[in-house]
Amino acid sequence: MNSQLPLKLTPKQERYTREATRALTEFYHSRNAPFHFRHLQVLFETQYFHIATAKAIYRLIDHGLLSAVSLQAGANEVSFLIPSRALQSPKGNSIVESHMKSKAKVIALYDNPEISKDLGDHFESLVKLELRANQLRIVDTHTNSYRGKQWIKSKANLDIIAEHPDGRAFGIQAKNELKGIEKEELLEQLYICAFLQVKPIFIVRYMPWDFVPDVIKRGGFVITLGTQLWPIGHRKLCEQIREKMSIPDSHVSTKLKQIAPKMRTRWPIAVMTELPEAAASRLAYWLDTGKIPLSQPELIEQNVNTLEEILHAGGKEEEAHQFLKNNSLILGFTSTIEPISKFKLGDDYETDFVIHEIPDGYVLVEIERPGIRLFKKTTPPERTQELNHAIEQIENWRAWVGRNHAYISGKLEGISSSPMCWLICGRRTDLSEPERRRLAEINDEHKGSYKIFTYDDLIDRLRLVLSRLREPPPEESS
Repeated sequence: MNSQLPLKLTPKQERYTREATRALTEFYHSRNAPFHFRHLQVLFETQYFHIATAKAIYRLIDHGLLSAVSLQAGANEVSFLIPSRALQSPKGNSIVESHMKSKAKVIALYDNPEISKDLGDHFESLVKLELRANQLRIVDTHTNSYRGKQWIKSKANLDIIAEHPDGRAFGIQAKNELKGIEKEELLEQLYICAFLQVKPIFIVRYMPWDFVPDVIKRGGFVITLGTQLWPIGHRKLCEQIREKMSIPDSHVSTKLKQIAPKMRTRWPIAVMTELPEAAASRLAYWLDTGKIPLSQPELIEQNVNTLEEILHAGGKEEEAHQFLKNNSLILGFTSTIEPISKFKLGDDYETDFVIHEIPDGYVLVEIERPGIRLFKKTTPPERTQELNHAIEQIENWRAWVGRNHAYISGKLEGISSSPMCWLICGRRTDLSEPERRRLAEINDEHKGSYKIFTYDDLIDRLRLVLSRLREPPPEESS
C-alpha cells in the first residue's frame, strides 16, 4: 500500500484528516482486530469523506501505529489495517492472521463478480421503475451516444438515457456500490451529459456532499441513499453480511462518540424492492418543479455545516454569533413549537429565543459569542467575569418569571414558575480537560435550572438527533 500523502494539504483537508486521524487512533485504542480499508471508510463516511479516512489511515501507517497487510478476499486483494502492537509476537501474529482470514471470507461473500452484477442490475431496475413512474421513457442504457452525437474522448458512458414527454432528456448514473464515486469520474460523466445535451441525474449509495454542487450548477440532481440495496433473493446473505460487518454500539467508546458522533455502527445494506419512499418523492418533486427539495433534517444539516465552517474559519466570532441568532431553525429542530425570537419579559429583559423542549417545557435561551472565555487560568478553574455575567442574566430571567408567573402564563401557557434556561457560549476546543470537567460539574449542580452549551456541544447535540432520524427501522420491509 502506498502511504505517501500529497506534500501539502489545504487547511480544510488538513483539518478533516487530523480529525479522522484522532478518531481512528481512538477506534484502535482498545482493539487488536483487523479491519479492511473499505470497512473503515464506510463506517466513518457519515463523519468524514472517504478520502479523509484514507489519508488518516496513511498517516497512522507512516507514524507506525497501524500496519497494512494484504490478503486475497473474493475477487480482489484487500488491505487490512492492524495496530502494530498486535504484531509484535508470534502469538499476536497468529491471532491477527486468523481474524483476517475470517473477515476475508465475509468480504468474499459480496466482493465477487456475480454478486456485484446482481446488485448493479437490481439497482438499475429499481431506478428504471422509478423513472417510468414519473412518465420518463427509457431511450438507451450503457451508452455514450444520443440523437446523433457520440462521446469519443473516452470509453465512459451513461447508465441510462431517458426522455420526458415535455421534451426534456436526462442522463442517469445509478451506482449501488460501497465505494464512492471519484471526482474525476463524476466530472467526466458531467462532461458527457453536457456534450449530449441531457440533464445529469445521479442516484447513488454514496457521494461526498461537496460533490453535489458540481451536479446542481449544471442543472442536475443527486439522490444519495446511504444504503446499498439488495434483491430479495439474497435476503439471508444480506442479513449475514450485515451482522458480520456491523459493530455493537457497546464497542464504541464514549471518547470516540465525542470525536466522531456521526460514525455509523450498522453496516448499510438492506433488501429492498423499490427505491426508498423519501428518495422517490424527492426525485418526483424535482422532475415536476425543477427545484431541489430539502427536508427539515437536510436544512438543519446545511445550517449546521455552515455554522461549523464559520467557527473553523477563525476570527469570525461575531459572524457565528449572528448566524446562530438569525437561524431559528437550528434551535427549533428539537423544539415542539416554532422558536420565538427576542421574547420580552415585560420591560425588563429580552431573551434571544424561547423554545419548548421535552421534558423541560418552555426554555429561555441566551446566546453569547463563541469567543468568550469560560474559565480563568486557575487551579481549580474559576468562572470568568463574562461567564458569571451571562449566568446572572439567566438567573434574573428565572427570578422575573417566578415573580410574574400569572402574567407570563397568559403568553406562554404552562410555563414553569422556575423555567429551564440554556446558555450557549464559548468553544469546547478552547477548554482544557480540567475546565471541561468543571463545566460538566456546573451543569450537574444546576440541573433543572440551566444548562451551558458550548457551540461545539450544540452542534454535537444536533448531529446526534440527525443521526437518530436517519437510523433504519429495526425491521426492514422488502
